[in-house]
This record gives sequence, structure tokens and C-alpha cells, in this order.
Amino acid sequence: MDRFTTFGVGGKADIIAYPQDRADLRKIHKLAKEKGVSAFMIGLGSNLLVKDRGIRGVVISLSKGLRTIKTLPGDRLYCEAGLTLAGLAAFAANNGLGGLEFLSGVPGTVGGALRMNAGAFGGEIKDVIEDVSFMNCEGEIKTVYREDVSFSYREMQTGAEDTIISCTLALFKKDIKAIREEMKKIALLRSETQPLNKATAGSVFKNPPGNSAGRLIDEAGLKGVQVGQAKISTKHANFIENLGGASAADIMALMELMKDRVYKKSGISLEAEVKIVGQEDPNKIRVLQ
Repeated sequence: MDRFTTFGVGGKADIIAYPQDRADLRKIHKLAKEKGVSAFMIGLGSNLLVKDRGIRGVVISLSKGLRTIKTLPGDRLYCEAGLTLAGLAAFAANNGLGGLEFLSGVPGTVGGALRMNAGAFGGEIKDVIEDVSFMNCEGEIKTVYREDVSFSYREMQTGAEDTIISCTLALFKKDIKAIREEMKKIALLRSETQPLNKATAGSVFKNPPGNSAGRLIDEAGLKGVQVGQAKISTKHANFIENLGGASAADIMALMELMKDRVYKKSGISLEAEVKIVGQEDPNKIRVLQ
């Protein structure tokens, strides 16, 4: 799975499937159920840490399909889960639709952004959602309106077997030049404060209420600390960089160290933002003293 995540780590998956459309996705879900294997959906793997023994069952990658996007009446957009956030933000800007500028420079797909309630610079995906469509393991599709979807910080509550397939976004008319200028400013700010040219999974921990995980980690004196080939970024302390050849065990051990040191320093317990999945390799587990 190292080729399927921005962290560049992770063991093998039993099967990887690439649906092109809803019909393909329905077939994959039905086949997985018939065979009694689990199905796990990924987009670009930008907020994902796969353990060193990989993932059992079938991994469904949206990297090659479900990318439709189109305008709807009333300053709305319809987009499918496999569409990249870069593609979504650019399409909205080109059509003079504001509300998605905060996504400028965010890696990942629409489906992943919905699942994690992606947000930055004061905006969150939940703020522009009108409805979300899901497919269950039976291949049945349901559409849920915003008021019936439960969002929290960096999370959307969904059924365990529900796969996000599309959504409708409610935006607003805005000058194209103004949109692009704001997106440029946000992209520049990201480049100045985040290690964008490194192998990372974005923010490792959620920001505690009224606080900053990066600041707490920095205050604990952890910038630059390294376990194996995993290193806490010196540019932004809430990012872990894979220096090349890091294992998931290296990263997980570093995360535990960060949590422990921050708690001892501030009394605050950090909660992981990156999603950790798969099976551990007992030969690679690290225990730090």
C-alpha cells in the first residue's frame, strides 16, 4: 500500500479494485459480500496510515473513476467521490462559484474530504454541503440531506458499510479574479508553513478545542525528533515526514511519543487525525522507553 498513500508506507492489500462508475462499484460490493471479505475505500491516501502487514480483503481505489462534476441551478455543484479536491476547487473557481477557496492546495478526493470533514483556514466541507449520496454493501444508494448528516471536527458520522459516492455543494457567485487571488494566498500560506514537498499524511493530530496541536508538540521540544526514518517536521510540528524507508511502526511509535510528551508537558491528550488501518507486523513494532 506504500504506492497508494502519501505517507509512502504500508504492507500489501489482498486485492485492489478500480471502479470506473457506480455500476462497477456496485459489482465490487456485491462480490465482496458474496465472498465474505471486507471492503475498504480509499481516495488518494492523503490522510491514511496503513500498517506494515497491509489490509485484508479488497481495497477499492477511486483514483481512476467516479470523477464527474457539473454545475446545477442555484449556484450548486454535483461532484462524485473520486474527484480530486484540486479539480473541484479549480472547477468552482472557473465557474465563478465561491466557498471552496479553503481547499486550495489540499490533497485528496471529495469522498475523503467528506469522510474527514476536511477543513482549513476557517472553512470546513460541512459548511457547503447540501446532500451526500451513499452506497451500502448491497449496492443500494441513498441520499441524505445536510440537516440529517452528523458532522464533527474532522469527522462525518456514517454507517460502517456506507460508501460515499457523490454530493451536492451549495456555493455562491463570486468574482473569478477574487476567488483565484484568495486561492493563491492560501496556497502560498500552506507552502510557507507546511512541508508540502515531503512524504507526509498532512496533520497527524486534531487540534484540541481552543488550541493548536502543532504548537503543543513544538512546546514539548519535539521538532526534528526522529524514530527510524520517520521525523517530526521542523517546518510544522504536527507533520511527520517519511525520510525514505520509514515503516508504519516508525510513524506509530513517533505518534505515541508525541502524545506522551505533550500530555506530560500540558496535560492535554492529543487525538489522531490521520486514519490508521490494517494489520501490524510484530517484527516491526517499536517500543520506546
